[in-house]
Amino acid sequence: MKKTILLIPLTLLVLGTAACGNSSSANDSSSSKASSSKVEKKATKKNSKTKAAPAAKQTASSASSSATSDRYTTMKQAVQAKMPGAKFPSNYTAAAGKNLNVQAIGNSANYGLYLSEGSSLPFNDPSLDGLIAPVAIKKVTYATPAAAEAQINYRPVEQGLPTVSVGDNLMATEEGAAGSTYLTWAEGHWSVSLQSATINGEQPLPLANQVTSLLSKEMLPVPAGHGAISLTTTSTNTRQNSVTWREGNALYTVSSTDPIKALQTAIDLK
Repeated sequence: MKKTILLIPLTLLVLGTAACGNSSSANDSSSSKASSSKVEKKATKKNSKTKAAPAAKQTASSASSSATSDRYTTMKQAVQAKMPGAKFPSNYTAAAGKNLNVQAIGNSANYGLYLSEGSSLPFNDPSLDGLIAPVAIKKVTYATPAAAEAQINYRPVEQGLPTVSVGDNLMATEEGAAGSTYLTWAEGHWSVSLQSATINGEQPLPLANQVTSLLSKEMLPVPAGHGAISLTTTSTNTRQNSVTWREGNALYTVSSTDPIKALQTAIDLK
């Protein structure tokens, strides 16, 4: 009996200790699961915020792009309604925060389109009168093709003058006069004349390289006879850069305050 009495408490003690051990393991597991759950929730929230930011930027960018597209379409339709068949750039991107504005004068045979940028104004808004638009597109219809061709200031390359490479395997003649340097070269049926005021430290080659690089990738309108491109490195508030060509008995001229803008507009004109 004595031996039996001593064994029972010992057995209870062992069982109690084992039970405490399982309980401790369960608590650790529960604590681990809770901690893991918190980490997962934080990670989920962080990932959610990270994903939301680009989506918001994309939405804003899409809205801006849509507004620009709508503005361009509105202006183009207004021009076509006033002058059916008038040429207009196939695309036009205004500077950030600005809108394309258009003033149209004339009719389908003879017109002037003046493209400017600023706050959104109605088509042909009176406040555009007298404004020096950075880009102008003009069409003049003559009685005969010969009469229209005579208005093009095509400049053939002269022989015997010094030459300089302007890129794209093209050579330009170089001559100086009255503090300016003139480069002249041919691009198919087009003559390109580039004036640079060297007296003011301007250099013609960087712009010449830009022009030949652009024209090696993009195509100007095909002139019925010859076309003439006249550009300058001098920045002024006048449209002294021009691209002129003939189609039938109609003479087209794109002019701009910026030489590359003049070329790109002529390239995009449809």
